[in-house]
Amino acid sequence: MPIALALDNVVLSASLMAESIPGEPAVMSLMNGTDGFASSCPRPFSIGSIEPMRRSSREERRRAAEAAGWNVALLDPRAITVDLHSDSATAPPLARQTAAALAGPHCADDPVSRAELKREIASLTGKTQVVLFAQGRAAEAALCDALPLNGTVAAANCIFPSTRFHLQRRDCHVEECPAPGLLDLETGDPFLGNPNLGRVRDVLYDPTVDATSVWLELACNGAFGQPVSLGGIERVGALAGHLGAKLYVDATRALENAVLVRRREERASRLPVRDLVRELLKGAHAVTASCLKSFHSQVGGFVATDDEELATQLEDLSLARGDGLAGPACQMLLEGVRVASTDEFAEDRCLQAARLHQRLACAGLPVRWPEAAHAVFLDALAFLPQLRRDQHAAKALALALYLKSGIRIDEHFLPAALQAAGRSYVRIAIPARRYLDDQIDWVADELAALFRSPLQIAALEQLPGKPGLAASMCPRFSMNSAAVSS
Repeated sequence: MPIALALDNVVLSASLMAESIPGEPAVMSLMNGTDGFASSCPRPFSIGSIEPMRRSSREERRRAAEAAGWNVALLDPRAITVDLHSDSATAPPLARQTAAALAGPHCADDPVSRAELKREIASLTGKTQVVLFAQGRAAEAALCDALPLNGTVAAANCIFPSTRFHLQRRDCHVEECPAPGLLDLETGDPFLGNPNLGRVRDVLYDPTVDATSVWLELACNGAFGQPVSLGGIERVGALAGHLGAKLYVDATRALENAVLVRRREERASRLPVRDLVRELLKGAHAVTASCLKSFHSQVGGFVATDDEELATQLEDLSLARGDGLAGPACQMLLEGVRVASTDEFAEDRCLQAARLHQRLACAGLPVRWPEAAHAVFLDALAFLPQLRRDQHAAKALALALYLKSGIRIDEHFLPAALQAAGRSYVRIAIPARRYLDDQIDWVADELAALFRSPLQIAALEQLPGKPGLAASMCPRFSMNSAAVSS
């Protein structure tokens, strides 16, 4: 594929059209245009710097994969052509972010920039108190340490693994309450991020539990990037409030959730993105977020709340642990929040995932419906029917694509309900404004060719490894060398 040095003329719009893939649920798409993939509406940015794409031969990729224990998560980034492994800390910086960082002041403690960033986040979230952290996981950890969680139960949708880890580390039992349609491959439910309200009610009403809370992730990654509806979060918040339980929200992908809700919930269709974010977070006692996904930032996280006492505890924890943000980071993040939360940029953030989803669906690949805003999810067992989940079908598919083309995707971390059902998916994460449309189209073409190929992709066998969460997320494998070189 040629290296693209400028935006192509085929661009996208934020208009809606009804999905028309035969045999699939009728959901609303972000795409519009004469061919279903493009229109004449220009993208809301221009390109100011170029990074040459890395090329490699199949033999070079084979050596890189072998060195990584046949696990694409452990690959040397310099051996990757297009990296769709994650959308975290991968978006290129905005010109005004670079300018703000260069302009200074260049000091570790910049109270003026920090205060200005806090005001901007307070305006976005609707909360009066904002505590800044170096990363979203540090914000989660501090929040869990500041709350009286020991011996409590948390009802949740399919929260992120790090959130679950921090809750369980504090001896809080997490009870996942996923939407009923999560296990239904043919579901047309546009709000799979909503928890099962009946199950949440059962958890909160449990007379054997002294204290409970509710934790929700917006644009829920575990639920295939699907949104929590405005009505859904209001119902959960009302139920929690009635029973004296507090609601906590992971707003890392609140902008993406807002865009999807505007497309799928009539009452939200006319609200600006920032207003809708505030509505979604209105009932939360505290909000956490990583700023590495949508705000063109390499660092940053926060907790926002109206609870002044909680905010004071969090400020003390941030100071004691050295988890705060230095002056230049505050200036860059401030610009990122201002720009990324505009309607134009928030809508644009979601378009390439919609583009890739539709192209793969049109090619007959087993994509998970409905469309998400930050990633596309493929059913690995339907893609590779010769493999079982315990043969690591998702990792095998990701490895096969890397060996073929130098493209990195990876296994999707599934919630407990999907693991118990024996499901296996890969996630194709779309970094915000990193790749051009023709590069995303090339990814679709390579996946489609792999899907049509008679090549038998080999099963993987996981090698014994060290104990612990970090080691379990990055195992090493062995595989049939003949299949690798074929």
